[in-house]
Amino acid sequence: MKKAVSMSFLAISLAISLIPEWKIASASAQEPGAPAQTKAQTPPGQKPAGDKATGQEQVVEGSDEALRRAISGLSEQVGELKAEVRRLRQETERSSITLEIMLYEERLAKAEAKLDAETQNLNQLDSRVQDIQRRIESVPQEVLARGILRRDEGERALRAEYQRLLDQTQEDRITQQQRVTEAQAKVARLRQQVEALSKKLEPVEEKK
Repeated sequence: MKKAVSMSFLAISLAISLIPEWKIASASAQEPGAPAQTKAQTPPGQKPAGDKATGQEQVVEGSDEALRRAISGLSEQVGELKAEVRRLRQETERSSITLEIMLYEERLAKAEAKLDAETQNLNQLDSRVQDIQRRIESVPQEVLARGILRRDEGERALRAEYQRLLDQTQEDRITQQQRVTEAQAKVARLRQQVEALSKKLEPVEEKK
């Protein structure tokens, strides 16, 4: 019995020692007709993976360049539009100021014409006052020239008449002087407005 067990143990040990050699032999052996393993080959007509990646990078770079050019073109167009808007705004402002100046110049011309007329009326009143005063001084000669028999009564009557005319004329002159003063103030105000607008127009002309 002990001999049989020893024989069995010896057979098992021998089998265990032969297992590594069997694995090595089976790993190195190949079936008849089986092709040897080689590196993966690229199918005909298909670019290698590296070339494909390079092409994609070139496409991306081309797209970025086109985008940069488009943005640059848009920036130039925006700049041109801004310049055009600024020019149109200046033209509009200049036209508006010019039109306003023309309106004020027209009003100024009318005001100056009215001032001239009022001044002439005042001058006429001044001349009339002087004429009445001369006639008051020459009442005695006028009584003689008229052949009035009662010289004292005639002089008093003439002096009273001329004095009434003088008072009325002087009142008219005071009223007319006020009109002239108002006309002068209006002309001065309109001239200042025209000058102010003209100065305001100068910077607009310089911007062109």
